[in-house]
Order: sequence, then structure tokens, then C-alpha cells
Amino acid sequence: MRNRNEKGFTLVELMVVLAILGLLAGIGVPQYTKVMERARIGRDVAAIATVQTAVNAFLTETQWRPTGEVPLDLENTKADSLLTGAEVKLKEFLDEGFPTLESEFVSNGVWYIDKDGKVFVRNGESRLPGDDQSGQGD
Repeated sequence: MRNRNEKGFTLVELMVVLAILGLLAGIGVPQYTKVMERARIGRDVAAIATVQTAVNAFLTETQWRPTGEVPLDLENTKADSLLTGAEVKLKEFLDEGFPTLESEFVSNGVWYIDKDGKVFVRNGESRLPGDDQSGQGD
């Protein structure tokens, strides 16, 4: 009787392994995409918070307030400093202007400031950080 050399895998075993890998990839890739988008939104919220800090410093020094919800304009938003009496621009309180935004939620959005001095970015109906109407978290 002859000894058979039975090393390796059969075609059926390889097909089962490939099917399992395909199933795991089908579940994992969409989850990875969601996690990456949440990370981008988190980064955008942090960038908005950085701008908010600079705006707060500007508002504290000048006591300037917009008359409603207006686009945030670095070049033309200026007021007299309560400390020095000189005119200061909002631009002077930010190192390099507005940070870039990466999330699909607000990429290419417009920066705004409301009458209370809160900074946010809007792209159509999407807004970061969120407000009570949008349901998005701060």
C-alpha cells in the first residue's frame, strides 16, 4: 500500500477561509469608515474651540459683539482695545487664520459668530459645534 502525501489544504478549506475573510472585511471596512469620520469631526470641533479661544480673547479686550449671526471675517473684524485704546483686528489673536476642516460634516463650510460670541461652522444645514436644533454634540 502506498502512503499518500497529504500536505496542504483542499480547495474547499481555502474557499471557507476566503468566505470568512470576506465576511469580516465586509463588516470591518464600514465600521472603520465611521470611526475615521468621527475622528475628523472631533478634530474639527477642536479646531473650532481653538478659534473660539482667540475670539474670546478679542471680545474680552474690545467688548465688541456682532449684531446677530454674521460670517467671521479675520481681515475686517476690528474694534478698539480697552487696554491700549488702539484698534485691534481679530486676525491678531489667531496665529495662522482659520484651521482647515476635514470632516464631511462641515468641510468647505463658512465660519460664523453669533451675538453671544459663539463660533461655529456651517455647511448648508450642517453645523459644528452643534446647537439645540441640530442634535449634534459640542
